[in-house]
Amino acid sequence: TISLKSYNGARQSLAVMYRETRTVVMYAATFTKHLTDAAAKAWRYEVFYRTCLLLRTAMAVIDHGEADAVLTWELPELTGVEKDDIMSVLQQGTGTANRWAHALRSEKEENMRVPIRVAYLLRKSIMSSKSRLSDKFVKWQYNKLFGSVDTFMNGYYGIRKSITTPFPFPLLQMARTFLFFYVFTLPLALVNDPSAPAVHAITVFLVTYGFLGLETVSIELDDPFGDDANDFKNLLMSYAVFEDVYTTVADVDGDECADKLRNAMSG
Repeated sequence: TISLKSYNGARQSLAVMYRETRTVVMYAATFTKHLTDAAAKAWRYEVFYRTCLLLRTAMAVIDHGEADAVLTWELPELTGVEKDDIMSVLQQGTGTANRWAHALRSEKEENMRVPIRVAYLLRKSIMSSKSRLSDKFVKWQYNKLFGSVDTFMNGYYGIRKSITTPFPFPLLQMARTFLFFYVFTLPLALVNDPSAPAVHAITVFLVTYGFLGLETVSIELDDPFGDDANDFKNLLMSYAVFEDVYTTVADVDGDECADKLRNAMSG
């Protein structure tokens, strides 16, 4: 039950991040499509890029520890002022992050910090519309944009909780102890049963197969991320989200802008 709940929670968190990535881009595009000046196009592109970057860095956090994983701050999609900003707040970067550190952070902890910083940059971009756009947003439009970013981060924190929360070892130890004790002592309970030996063998086989099979399923559900055949293909699904973003960008700013974003996210 615990493993299934964790599995469903992780899938729900992924779905939230994918949905809100599309939503932020759609809101930014529809709210400002009537603005065709260079400043508006620059603002939109910044929001589009940082939104995609937020999802990409979140996927890198999920994939951390895999054989072909890339650290969030080493992603080829992370460039320019965004990369400079990220490196300035990491202990492993070039800035002054160690000045305020309470302790030395591991690579995993630093990796998880990057999407939070990207979300901050995205919020700054949204708020900068006050000074960069000729037609100012009203309160409800800000609520929509910031609300989508907040919801995305709720999904990210859900994934982070799933990754950082270990399965209670005492519970695991006791469950497996009772499981193997039951399976290995079941034949003793059938010693005085008048049924044929073949019936005993089939009974023991089916019970063992069932209980050990459930244990194997529980192990698989407990870690739904990785390279196994039944793991979530989270990065591939994020690419599908990016493709939806490109079509929205092309509609509001043309194919050239969509090509530019596609090249930025190609790695």
